[in-house]
Amino acid sequence: MLAELAFSVSDLAQMRFAASPMWEDGTGFRLLHSGSAHPVHRTWAEQVRPASSTICTPR
Repeated sequence: MLAELAFSVSDLAQMRFAASPMWEDGTGFRLLHSGSAHPVHRTWAEQVRPASSTICTPR
């Protein structure tokens, strides 16, 4: 059985996601400071890592 959902631009503009943006920030921060990245995120990490070195990190 195949089902299809259709959304308008207005529908998508009103959509809210359950995941917290802070969760994404924390996960990205840990990924950048781990020194490694999954191949899916490697290009992003290589581009962002130099700029992230100016962020203060707790010790």
